[in-house]
Amino acid sequence: MTDTPLLRPVAPIKAPDVTPSALGDKPDLTWLPLSSLVINDEYQRGLSEKSHRMIRKMVAAFDWGRVKALSVVETGPGVYEVIDGQHTAIAAATHGGIAELPCLITRGKSVAERAADFVGLNRDRLAMTPMQVFQAELAAQDELSVEVAQGVAAAGGRILKAPPAHGIYRPGDLICVGQLRALAKRGGPAYVKRAVAIGVAADLAPIKGGTLKAIEAIIWGGGIPVEDGAIVQALRRHGQDNLIGMASVRAKAQGLPIHKVLAGVIRANMAGAA
Repeated sequence: MTDTPLLRPVAPIKAPDVTPSALGDKPDLTWLPLSSLVINDEYQRGLSEKSHRMIRKMVAAFDWGRVKALSVVETGPGVYEVIDGQHTAIAAATHGGIAELPCLITRGKSVAERAADFVGLNRDRLAMTPMQVFQAELAAQDELSVEVAQGVAAAGGRILKAPPAHGIYRPGDLICVGQLRALAKRGGPAYVKRAVAIGVAADLAPIKGGTLKAIEAIIWGGGIPVEDGAIVQALRRHGQDNLIGMASVRAKAQGLPIHKVLAGVIRANMAGAA
């Protein structure tokens, strides 16, 4: 340690392969009353137990030196939608001694643009779950997310925003947005609809990502064609968790991807020979 601080000036890095983006309009920086701030649940995260713990911690240790300006969009006279900083805003309101917060204000943005800003600000943060990213991308009219939503809705399924309380799912529930997006990339809403419809018909609660991946392998992975109804009956007769358990044991023993083994297990159970 020395008495001289190690100060490094802000300087550009070498990035010859990067094309600088257009900046858009510069936001205004000002202090806004808490009463003018609103949260749009169409794309924002709900308050989980973890959120409540974070807010309580922020209230107990609120310090202006730790507060960043909120990113907000003016959506009406005296109304500002919080894009980034809802936990700070709620902590300030909970504190009781804070009437206003510093805010960066942009204007003239649609809901889709505001949702896209939210995704851009939060995508790489650990607090964002895949389901939360999906819901925000859907609000931002991301093409792939829209295709996923269309296919799931057409099949009668339901994409949850968060795992349900006590882990109690309803038939047709889904949280495996990664696998749904993979299906949409492969064949659009039609592929999503067909695979999810099998899970819905089999009353799977929830329809698990591994099961969808196995269904995909059965239908589009080559081999002897089968009727969708035969897959439904195998899942109904033997149960999703039981089939996954059987496949897990075999996959571990054989050193194979579980979805491929699960596809084989489901096929075998169609003939009652597993």
